[in-house]
Amino acid sequence: MVVGAVACTTTTQSQPTNLGGSNGSSNGSSEETDPLALWSGCITSADFALTNFAAAWDGLETSEGFCKQCHVSPGSFQLPVGENNFFAAITTNRAVLGQFFRVDNSTTPAQIVVNVGTFQAVASGPSHPRFDLDNAGMTALDQLYQLALNHQQADQCGPPTLDN
Repeated sequence: MVVGAVACTTTTQSQPTNLGGSNGSSNGSSEETDPLALWSGCITSADFALTNFAAAWDGLETSEGFCKQCHVSPGSFQLPVGENNFFAAITTNRAVLGQFFRVDNSTTPAQIVVNVGTFQAVASGPSHPRFDLDNAGMTALDQLYQLALNHQQADQCGPPTLDN
């Protein structure tokens, strides 16, 4: 049986991404001032594959079985199936990207952090089967965050890729 949520100790909360002034010149478009859109251009397919992100999330289990049993049907957060589909979803769909990363508006400029709070709430919540936050998916998420952060800090992100 999987235990309840544990405290998630990850470097992602102590090293937020500052998306205020990089990624080229500004022409005032909302895409260039939208931290989540800017972040989408920092996630590369090579890094996604390197972290084994899709497989790590595909294999997660709760106290009631594999996550993918429920998270493939309408009405729930749908985990994309397969590496290419998952990469496309996390880099083009705001709702999917927002499940994993969030904008921290408590600082100026806004920063991107791993959306640990959502996972903590779901892992221990009464309306969702429990799961341990010390898992392969969270490890892959932290690794992907660190790689994207490295791109952002080196001003090596591509253009925003969110469609919505």
